[in-house]
Amino acid sequence: MRRCFTETIIGRSCHLEAVIEIVAMKIPLHSIKIEYINPKGTATSKEHDEVMRRYGLDRHIASTCLIALRGIERHTMIQKAIT
Repeated sequence: MRRCFTETIIGRSCHLEAVIEIVAMKIPLHSIKIEYINPKGTATSKEHDEVMRRYGLDRHIASTCLIALRGIERHTMIQKAIT
């Protein structure tokens, strides 16, 4: 019987949503704030194609990078507004 990767990590579930829920519950214990970013439009943008070509990434990893950059930019804007 073949086991999926996430099942070996958490020992219970094979679903990505379950891993995300567990991480979301554990992160605040380490004083890290979670922000959910809307991924809409990341795979169809010009930046997406540029990131894929420039760094040799597949489309899923390129989308992940763009979503992370959105979060970083949002956090930076908030920090500038506070100070």
